[in-house]
Amino acid sequence: MKHRRVKKKTKFSLKKRLAVFGISLTVLVIAFVAVMSFGGLFLTYDDTEDTENIAEVDKETGKINILVIGLDNDGTRTDTIMVATYDLDNDAVNILSIPRDTRMYVGGRYQKINCAYAIRKDGKMKGVDGTIEAVSRLTAIPINYYVEFTFETFREMIDALGGVDYDVPQNMNYDDPAQNLHIHLTKGYQHLDGDKAEQLVRFRKYPQGDIDRVKVQQSFIKELAKQKLNASVIAKMPDIFKVLQKNVKTNFKPSDVTKYAVNVMDLSSDNIHAYSLPGTADSESYGASFWIPDMEETKKLVEETFGYDATKATIHSADGKSISKDVKVVKPTEEPVKEEEKTAVETKPQQTKNTATEKKETTQKATDNTKKEATAEKETTKETTKDTTEKGETETAEKPNNSSEIVRPSANPTKE
Repeated sequence: MKHRRVKKKTKFSLKKRLAVFGISLTVLVIAFVAVMSFGGLFLTYDDTEDTENIAEVDKETGKINILVIGLDNDGTRTDTIMVATYDLDNDAVNILSIPRDTRMYVGGRYQKINCAYAIRKDGKMKGVDGTIEAVSRLTAIPINYYVEFTFETFREMIDALGGVDYDVPQNMNYDDPAQNLHIHLTKGYQHLDGDKAEQLVRFRKYPQGDIDRVKVQQSFIKELAKQKLNASVIAKMPDIFKVLQKNVKTNFKPSDVTKYAVNVMDLSSDNIHAYSLPGTADSESYGASFWIPDMEETKKLVEETFGYDATKATIHSADGKSISKDVKVVKPTEEPVKEEEKTAVETKPQQTKNTATEKKETTQKATDNTKKEATAEKETTKETTKDTTEKGETETAEKPNNSSEIVRPSANPTKE
């Protein structure tokens, strides 16, 4: 009897482990290729987080929403943010990737959404609840569960799965000693172990920065699901569960795992769909590099694809009072010139030019007149001299000569 109980327990445990593994791998695939897993009995349920912004599962929707966050090395900011909506009725998963540089109102000012994790309340860091609040306000998608991991977890999980074959889209070279991050990958199809897979998903030096990075992450998720979402990795479960139990924080309870296990087994990689938060990159308007959400397109995506009313989705505070603080950075410029002053400035050089030209023309004209007068006077003098000479000659010719004696000029004329 005792033997049968043990055997029955062993059989039940193996069956449950298969279901748990399916969920673990699914979340891993869903949310980031990395330990986005939760492993039911093999995960330590985290009841230390104050998660006042967690929403109860709405059974009528037939969906559960999981927030997946990957922390950077200092454990204070989120490097990866994804919302995975699992449609239990249709066995499909929709993933919304939110760029870490998304600009919104958190912690009393407009800053990047990845800072929401480090916001303090009553002297304590809000942690995952700060991110849950920000993501819920931005998307209007209620968050039911969360999975939190580090990149150490990511590396170990990929190694536990035996690595992934992937076509690296470009050469990747980047070093950041402060984060102990060293990325050196060559372009092309290759086998990625945990370390190389981390390099791939953390690389950001693309033409479109975080946006291209999100696309690569989503592509990697699809490839991971295609290669690993099958029974061939059952033998690797012990290593996988060790990673999950040690490094993943989640609010999934063992009872939750049992509840959703039957749905996960029917999930196909073809039913995993990835989307990115609509918007544009802006590195000038606010004094730093941000992703500016297009809220109209975001609301449309949430309502049509994720199935939630997004009327209240916003980057501002919930009460809207923060809008007055949403101002662009004005770059220092020269004091604007008034229109009349501008006209005067533009007119003055022309006036100066005209005055100089007129003065020059007047001087030239005067000079010409003087020359003309001098010429005229010269001509007049010449004519006068000519007339006088001709008159003198006429008078001499007309005067009678009463003497035949020729008067010779004196050799030494007397001076007058």
